[in-house]
Amino acid sequence: MFPPRFWFVWCLVLGVCLQPSRGDEDKVDFAADLARIHIEMIGGRDKVAALTGLRATGTTNISGGKLTFVLWAQRPNRVRVETLGGDIRITRGYDGVHPPWMRLAENHASEQPPEDAAVFIRDAEFDDPLYRAKERGLGLHYTGAVQVHGIEWSRIEVTAPTGKAIWYLDESYMLVRRDIKRVMRDKEVVEETYYSDFRSVSGVLLPHLIEVRVGNNVLHETKLEDIDANPFLLPEFFKRP
Repeated sequence: MFPPRFWFVWCLVLGVCLQPSRGDEDKVDFAADLARIHIEMIGGRDKVAALTGLRATGTTNISGGKLTFVLWAQRPNRVRVETLGGDIRITRGYDGVHPPWMRLAENHASEQPPEDAAVFIRDAEFDDPLYRAKERGLGLHYTGAVQVHGIEWSRIEVTAPTGKAIWYLDESYMLVRRDIKRVMRDKEVVEETYYSDFRSVSGVLLPHLIEVRVGNNVLHETKLEDIDANPFLLPEFFKRP
């Protein structure tokens, strides 16, 4: 936790000292102030802007099995993922324009099923939701604080064209959790995604451990092992083969 003087300095610089109560406009302004602090804490606006793409390798534990993957991502929302599990190789991609696609081994590529495509598009955003939110058409709304293991987390509701989500910032202003509503087995549930193990990638702190839960059940856990910043990637790399 930051010393009180550190927080007071931020209050002076950004004018975000806490007030007993907030109207809707104040909550929007406070969310924007928290976003600015967050960007500074993960590396600063210039370094975040300079990180325009990445290549990552890692593993995902799901349903008792382990998958390895290679992921390429590029601003604003281009993604390609190659997943290996045993003898199975699946490639998925999205170029930010056309429908997301998938290909099994070297077979012909096809469009992803609608539900899978919607999730793929939602998660294809390269930048976190607190970076240049207004310019990207995202709405930020501060919804209060919660106590987690005795530590206060701030909550921000993010409204995007792909839907709403609740994001949580911990005491160090890292985005450590995202809650979204989705339908599983014909029932609406809250999917919780936890982010941890933050490490510097070209001067920007990025999570290297991602865990997805519904209730007490862990759906899958992803560990990023190596992340290379700004690989040379042509836009065509993400298009459907």
